[in-house]
Amino acid sequence: MVTLYNVSDVFISYSRKDKVVAKKIGDVLYTRGYEIWADWEDIPQSVDWWDEIQAGIESASIFAFMISPDSAQSDVCRQEIEHAVQNNKRIVPILLRELGDEHIDNLHEGIRTHNWMIFDATTDTAFETSLQQLIQVFAMDIEHLRAHTRFLVRAKEWVGRNRDDSFLLRGLEALESETWLNQASEKDPPPTPLHYQYIASSNQQRLQDEFMEKQQNLLLFVERRALPTFLIAGGSAASFIFITMRYKEELNLLNQLTIAMGAMLINGLFMAAIGLFADDLVRIRFRERLVPRLIASLIYSIMFGSAVSGVTQLVNYGSFGFHWGSIFIMGFFFGLGFSLRAAFNLNVWLASFLICFSIQFGSLLTVGIGENDTSYLFDFLRPVFHYETFRDYFIIGYPMAFLQAVGVYAGAMWHDVQGLLMQREKSTTQA
Repeated sequence: MVTLYNVSDVFISYSRKDKVVAKKIGDVLYTRGYEIWADWEDIPQSVDWWDEIQAGIESASIFAFMISPDSAQSDVCRQEIEHAVQNNKRIVPILLRELGDEHIDNLHEGIRTHNWMIFDATTDTAFETSLQQLIQVFAMDIEHLRAHTRFLVRAKEWVGRNRDDSFLLRGLEALESETWLNQASEKDPPPTPLHYQYIASSNQQRLQDEFMEKQQNLLLFVERRALPTFLIAGGSAASFIFITMRYKEELNLLNQLTIAMGAMLINGLFMAAIGLFADDLVRIRFRERLVPRLIASLIYSIMFGSAVSGVTQLVNYGSFGFHWGSIFIMGFFFGLGFSLRAAFNLNVWLASFLICFSIQFGSLLTVGIGENDTSYLFDFLRPVFHYETFRDYFIIGYPMAFLQAVGVYAGAMWHDVQGLLMQREKSTTQA
């Protein structure tokens, strides 16, 4: 049966003949805010009794031993001292009554090697003075002692449960234990071997948990962000390419479908990359710095946005129509909305509107209209997009731009919608 631990500040070890003074010290310490563990009852000694005594010593920050001729001769007191030593407990010897040489020789080495505190209980004034000195001794490095006890108790529970991983420290507590262990090796009392085993196992588990959390976050990103982006944004690009291929008589239906599917693959991947790099990544990396966040986001968005516009131009016009100026300008406007979202932490709905408007404005600068593309707006640019009529710019281009924008934030939008529906359902239920 696993022992249940009740963490305390002080374990009091004493001889039964010193019970009156020991209990008075314990009672007054309790009124001063100390949690006391002491066996004040004359319980017959048994296996369960000794298990409880051991648990009490292990779960106390300080082991206070009341020294007297009787406690020096007590086998039970000696066993308690030995267990405190084994668990690297801070031992505070308190001399209640003077000892003879024969008594000193019988004392456990763990008591003889410590400085003793003389406790005078002959008068109320002397008792109070001694008690204040004792409290000062207890207060020395109390945080270290409490951490020593807390982690030892948890380690004992872990061992008692056959080293079940569910009893290991987790998260911030595991990090705190590692920090404490690094500092505790030079303090008194030092950590026990069990401390090292338990904290090492806890932090190994913490690293595994963090790795699994990162894997889970990656899966969630693919599921909630990358997959919707790939399907919606990539699908819109494929539809646009397929529709605008209808004027190219040299291409049969199979060629058009093949090109459209390729456009979907490339466009969907680059749009997912924009959402990850130009938005999520820079907002995490430059959380409190607006200007670096904007610059980094622009670099990523222009890079991936130019890749999208370059592929679109290549599909529409072939290698003879490849023009870096047009690709860069379209790429800039393609990614501008994402950069504004990342820089100013805009709502996804507002960001989607800005992205749609920015894409269409960029395409307006680099649009080809008519069979020979002789009527596009700026002669010094080569078109990225092609429309048979200017009307197609609105009835084909805007839906594509809208789906491109919505695709990247589809997961976040759906999360918002779910939140509103749940809030509405909760309000209806309460009403």
